[in-house]
Order: sequence, then structure tokens, then C-alpha cells
Amino acid sequence: MKSNTSLNFSKTAFVHLDTQGREAERLSYGELDARVDAVAADIVGAGLAGKRLLLLFPPCLDFVVALFACFRAGAIAVPLPNTAGRRTADRVSAIARDAQPAAALTVRRESAAEALGLRCLYVDETSANGDAVDPAMVSPDRVALLQYTSGSTSRPKGVMLSHANLLANNAMIADAFGHDAELRGVGWLPLFHDMGLIGHVLQPVFVGGTSVLMSPLAFLQRPRRWLEAISTWRATTSGGPSHGYALCLRHIQQAAANEFDLSSWRVAYCGSEPINAATLGQFADRFAPAGFDAKAFLPCYGLAEASLLATSRAMGSGIATNGEGRVSCGRAWGAATVSVADPETGAPVAPGQPGEICIAGPHITAGYWNDEAATAALFRTVDGVRQLRTGDIGTLDDGGLHVHGRLKDIVIVMGSNHAAEDIEAVVTASDGLFHQQGCAAFASQSGERERAVVVQEVAARGVADEALTAAAAAASAGVIGALGLRIDDLLIVRAGTLPRTSSGKVQRARTRELYEANDLLRLNGGLAA
Repeated sequence: MKSNTSLNFSKTAFVHLDTQGREAERLSYGELDARVDAVAADIVGAGLAGKRLLLLFPPCLDFVVALFACFRAGAIAVPLPNTAGRRTADRVSAIARDAQPAAALTVRRESAAEALGLRCLYVDETSANGDAVDPAMVSPDRVALLQYTSGSTSRPKGVMLSHANLLANNAMIADAFGHDAELRGVGWLPLFHDMGLIGHVLQPVFVGGTSVLMSPLAFLQRPRRWLEAISTWRATTSGGPSHGYALCLRHIQQAAANEFDLSSWRVAYCGSEPINAATLGQFADRFAPAGFDAKAFLPCYGLAEASLLATSRAMGSGIATNGEGRVSCGRAWGAATVSVADPETGAPVAPGQPGEICIAGPHITAGYWNDEAATAALFRTVDGVRQLRTGDIGTLDDGGLHVHGRLKDIVIVMGSNHAAEDIEAVVTASDGLFHQQGCAAFASQSGERERAVVVQEVAARGVADEALTAAAAAASAGVIGALGLRIDDLLIVRAGTLPRTSSGKVQRARTRELYEANDLLRLNGGLAA
């Protein structure tokens, strides 16, 4: 990606908020350009142009500088998680082994980079004697970054995104979201994840807007900080997965809703996980007194293999559902196309019939780093068009794309197919005790047949056994009534039990492994026969 030479370089490009929601630092476009130039020169001077460089930072604007410096120097950026914990450390180590980086870009106070045993370039200690950067080192087809997938269904893999991919996808986002230089974004999503990185770092620069960033931890610890930031900075665009809106509902009661001013919020995007129409409807109702307009909701569907955005509704169109209550994720934009095909033959299915979602266009990436087998499985050519096979099941009609779930997450019991998301949606809606984003449905082999199993987190502590038993019975009855499926086992577990990806998605495959190893602490008794 290139700097926009028509920018007002005195305009604020980025603001970073501390854990209390207060401004900690900011960069104008001029300051950003100068710092990126200095770091890019150091990268070139260290002989690292064209090399893979890990980006390992605490929440700060140094990450933004490092990312654009990699682009400018022709290096390949590899953003990494920065949260503490054994799982994150294991993930970082696994990514480092796969990417085989030449060095890490970091800051002096970030010890995790040194722990990897890598050469470190400290972005906060740039020299004034770096080599000049040759623009010829950057070309549209060169890999700009490796975006490691979250691993909800398999081990994380590094998606190769070129400069051309990023430019094409940012143009799609600007078109769909109605973005221009007046964009004021507020983001709490992690910057190592595609939605945070492209949506709140690259997109604002692409259109010449302003981005206000806060750490995910600041939001999770006190969800109202998100809405406070939108109010304070008069944000026009912000959003996240359904569970972000659900957290606001859980922690901000109706009486406090008018403490915010959300009237500037024109694009409230929602994606990354199954979109819960009921949650968004409740959010719109609760925060209407704060000036929130339900038409601001912009459901979208995307994946790292498509850079980020694959389809979305248009700005100002709000939520639409089909006859089954599934939220429409809209259409493809620009030169991109979306289709639904038979998973085996690749032949298009009839409108409204389920099949594998396939995407084509200039935003589709080349595949996975150092994994030819996975890349070959990802694409197929139909009528001369190279298509990305998403592995997701959906339907496509005049109302747009409706996502059902993952091909691998289809629960097949007694010859009947059910999307895991459908089972989970019925279970979580069956009782107020249940965590809306804490459910995993899967099939588990038992003897000669598959059993339908659900693991559901309870939102509160200290719930009586009788209440848990009643909730499980209600969930089981609800699934039978709605889907005609009998659940063989339903475990209620404490909140935070289910394994999740770095972006917060529940890992069904890993949950099944824990269940089959009897490593989940059940709070309720079994279901009645």
C-alpha cells in the first residue's frame, strides 16, 4: 500500500487510548510518514528488505508504524498476538516456527520478542542513519503480510496477502461502508487479527480518515469504554463480532443508555462469527435513547483468505433476515463475485439451496505460506475462473448471502444433517442462564453411531442444580421442536471453559476433544432418556 500524497499531513491519523479510555498518544499523517520512513530505512540498512519480520507489540501506535514500515521497505509483516498466557505463548512459538522470520520488530519494553531468540529491531529506537528506501522494492504482487488464521477448525496457517489484495479489499470496504476522508473510526479489536488490522489500521489510511484505537482488554474489562470512545470521538464507524454487542447489553443497563451520544455512529458493522439478530435488535432498542439508529447495522461476512471482507450489506440498510431467521450478509462489491456451489462437483446450486460459499476477485489471496497441499485444497477453477473454496455452507438469493456454518461443523445424526450454528442458536436462546456466545455443538462417535452433543456455558455463578436441570431440559426440548434433533448429551459448564481462538471464536473441534477425554467439568446432570 502507498501513502496518499493528497493528504493533509497535519491531520490526525491515529489516536491510542490507554486502559482507562484516555488518550495516550497520537500521530498525525506527517508524523506517521516520518516515523515509517525512519523504521523502513533501518529495515533496509539491516539487510531485512524482502524478509519476514514478526510484529510483536503491546497495545500502542508503534505497531502501526512497524506495519507500514514493512510495507515501505518491501518486507513481509507477520503480526502476532500480544496477550499474556500459555496458550498465546504456544501460538506465537508455533507461528514463529512456521514463518521462519529473519527478525522481530518490537519495542524495548516487550520482552516476549527476545524470548523467541530472534534478532530484534526496536521501533522506538530508530537510528538517524538508515539507508534510503527504494520504492522499486514494492510491487503490487509481492506479499505484504502473512495473516495467520485463528485456528477455529484447524492449526493456524499463514495466509499470504499481497499489496494488490489489500488495495482491492480496502476499495471494497470503502465502497460498501461509504467511507471517505471524513471517516472517524473507533476500534477495540486486536490488531494482529484481520478485522482489526485491515478495518482499523489500513482502511482509515486508505481513505485518509482518523482511527482511534483501544486495547481489547480495555473493552473486555469495561465494555462501556467502547461506547464512551464512540461518544467522545464522534465515531462514524465501529463494530465487531456479535459478542461485543452482547457484552454491552450485559454490562450497560437501560437506565445508563442515555449517558452516551451515539448519533454520529453511521456504520456499526458485525461479522467474524455467526450474527445474532436478536442480540443486535436488543442493542438497537436499548441504545436508541442515546441516538443509535438500527439502520447503522452493517452485517458482513469475510475471512483472511479473502483478505478480509467478502460480502456485506450496504451502508444504511440495516439488518435483513430470511424465512429461517438467518441474517443476510449482503453481496460482493467491486470486481468480486460470490457463488454457492455443490461441494463435490463445484456446480452452482439453485437460488436458496445450501452449498459451499465460493468467492472470486482481486482480493483473493495466493494461498498459505509454505503449505502447497492446503493451498491446492483451497482453490478450484470453474469455467476459467479461480475460486476460493471457503469451507462455509450458505444460501444465496435476492436477499443476499446467508451463512449457515462450516462444512466440517455439520452434525450428522441418523442420516440427518444439522449446522452446528443452528443447534447452538436454539440452545442459547432457550434460557436466560446461558452465555449467548459460549456454546459448542458437535457430533461425537459412540459405538456404531454419532451422538449429538452440546456444551453450553452458564453466564452466572452459583446457579442452583434445579435451575441447571430445567435449563438443560428446555434446551433439549427446544432443539427437538425447532430442528427435529434429539440431543444425546448437554453439558452445562462455567463461563470461560470453552476453548477459543485469538479472535474469540469457540473451537468446536477442540471442545469435542476435551469432551471425549472427559476433561470438561459438568455442572448439571445428564439429560433424561
